[in-house]
Amino acid sequence: MNQVIAYKVDSLTNLKPNSIVALKVAGVSKFELFITDLQGAPYSLNIPNAVGGVQQVNNTDGNLDITGATNVVVNLNTTLATLINSALQGGDNISELLNDAGYITSLDLPTKTSDLINDGEDGTSFYIEDDDARLSDARTPLAHTHPISEVSGLQGVLDNKQNTLTDVDFGAFSESLTEKTIIVDADSFNIADSADSNKQKKFSFANLKVSLTSFFNGLFAKVNLDSTTIISGTGVSINADPTKFDINVTGKIVDPITFISTPIVVNLTAQTTTYLATQTESYIWINSSGVVIQSLTAPTSDILDNILGHWVLIHSNLTSINVVNDFANFTDGVGVQLLQSLTFDGFRKKVNSNIVSAGTTGTRLSHSGGLVIKAGGGGFLTKRPVFSLISGVDSTFRMRNRNDSEGADTQLMGVTSYDLAGVTTTLANNKFSAHKVWKFSSSILRVQRGQKEYANIESALIGIDVDTYVDSPNGSRNGIHIGWVIFKKGTSWGSGGAGVAGIDYKFVDVQGGKSTGGGFLANLQSSYNVSDIPQILINAIKGAFTLQSATGVDSDNIFQGRNNAGTLTSWIKGDGTSSFISKNISTLTAVTLPLVDTDKLIVNRGGVDYSVDKSEFFKQQYVDISTSTYAITSADHNKIFRIHTTCTITIQSGLRVDFTCTGLNDNGVVTNFALGAGVTSSTNSDGTTLASKKMFALIMTNVVNTISIKGELT
Repeated sequence: MNQVIAYKVDSLTNLKPNSIVALKVAGVSKFELFITDLQGAPYSLNIPNAVGGVQQVNNTDGNLDITGATNVVVNLNTTLATLINSALQGGDNISELLNDAGYITSLDLPTKTSDLINDGEDGTSFYIEDDDARLSDARTPLAHTHPISEVSGLQGVLDNKQNTLTDVDFGAFSESLTEKTIIVDADSFNIADSADSNKQKKFSFANLKVSLTSFFNGLFAKVNLDSTTIISGTGVSINADPTKFDINVTGKIVDPITFISTPIVVNLTAQTTTYLATQTESYIWINSSGVVIQSLTAPTSDILDNILGHWVLIHSNLTSINVVNDFANFTDGVGVQLLQSLTFDGFRKKVNSNIVSAGTTGTRLSHSGGLVIKAGGGGFLTKRPVFSLISGVDSTFRMRNRNDSEGADTQLMGVTSYDLAGVTTTLANNKFSAHKVWKFSSSILRVQRGQKEYANIESALIGIDVDTYVDSPNGSRNGIHIGWVIFKKGTSWGSGGAGVAGIDYKFVDVQGGKSTGGGFLANLQSSYNVSDIPQILINAIKGAFTLQSATGVDSDNIFQGRNNAGTLTSWIKGDGTSSFISKNISTLTAVTLPLVDTDKLIVNRGGVDYSVDKSEFFKQQYVDISTSTYAITSADHNKIFRIHTTCTITIQSGLRVDFTCTGLNDNGVVTNFALGAGVTSSTNSDGTTLASKKMFALIMTNVVNTISIKGELT
């Protein structure tokens, strides 16, 4: 017997065969029941209202025969009634299909995978529908929302999301980047590509140089029609085989007279260095025929206008090229040529540029950058290339001697030896020497050893300007002398250096081969130290040696003498006064002539000499008395009294033991003496009354409060 299946549908399509179906149409509350035959065709079980529904039910045993009628009562056997009643009834809830209502039990579910296959007894039953149109319905999902927490990993993604980029954010980001101080060709900038919707793209420094070169060549093409110049190319470079070189140049040579331009294109690789083993440097240029010239000597000034480029190959070890110095960018515009014809031959650096200085530690060297110039002094017209050399901190360099022999790369300048006739020789203890520092167009340094020992730093400072010094050939021809380093044997500088600047070492800048800002003696002591005869000889032309005050106060000292303890002992002031008179007064000639009012007396007070008129001197010693009484005290010691009216002078007690004074009466004036309490007088020549025209003297005896009164005729 086939299994009867009961289930709910919302339409009468694709029904299962041999099933009881509960039809629930959307918008209708009740169910309508159908039974399907073996082909899945539905038949309504709502007999009274059905049209084309069940018209007749025949029991197989012939006991039941029902035909369609109104309100017919059908009596069914128990099995059939149970089957019909098990279907959903009108008004039943959908939940009635759940297992708790007994409609679907575990017995109704398949127990193995194969049950899901079309293996029913009749070969047509399905447990899984694979042709339901709803399985392939591509409907757009309805709009709906989900909390962030319901989407796995969404919060982390949002946390890492970049904020909307603003000018403020971008500026802050740019300022936070690590700074780079030296740009190279491989570095790049961000640009907005106007030809591609202003998209951000990178632009290399190498391409920037090419673009700017093209731009400026076009901008100044009409102005520089008479210029010999390199337009593009890498110039001369060391080949992978360091015994050879490559040259890549595109340019033009312009005749300075006819202004005829000759294009030059040279692109050669692995060129043999002709003079590699001959000397430590050789020279390369391109002539007007585009031929590469190699030479043992630099191009002379009279051919510079007819060549393109100028390079120097440095092969110090005579076996391989280690540096290429580039002098390639020449110009010979007419205006520039006129200036060049007035300049000198050789290199010169711009003032306050390319200065050698102490490195960070030990005996390391640093140097600043800046412009240098090489000019010619011969020929009709000359070239004047200008270079901008870069700076370096704790630079790598080599030590060399006058014959260009040199050591390996180092960062520490040698401070224990000097060049004695081309031989590296150890300095004597406590001696000084002066190394010469060269800089080349490649911005590398070479330090040429000093060629003399000096007793002290002052002697070395003078020596670098006056002593004979043999320059290395390569340095003198191709380098720029940027400074001297004067040092004491074994000294050091920089962080933790044991030397003292100005005493144990000194860096001296140079300009035009002469020292500046340091090659002179720093103080008079330095001059004294290096003087064989420490004196100044004047002559009739230059006149006297002068010390002039510039303090604005004439009474300030312009010369001072001090003893070993540093105490001031003598001086000369700007106003002409000095300490010398009082120090030598005992050697002066005594005056025996009568003094006159215009005579001068020298008075020394507190170590300072003063000039006093004779009349003023005596005037200050007088005490004028025009009163009838006067009391003598110790303050009157050494005074001269001039008595202008008759007066009684009382001698007070307590006078100093060496007290003395004198007096003189005016004509007709009488002086009387009275003794104060406790004072006694010894015998005197005229008693206690002195008439006019008499002088008196009051002198203390060796007895306290006893005075001698002496009077004499004037």
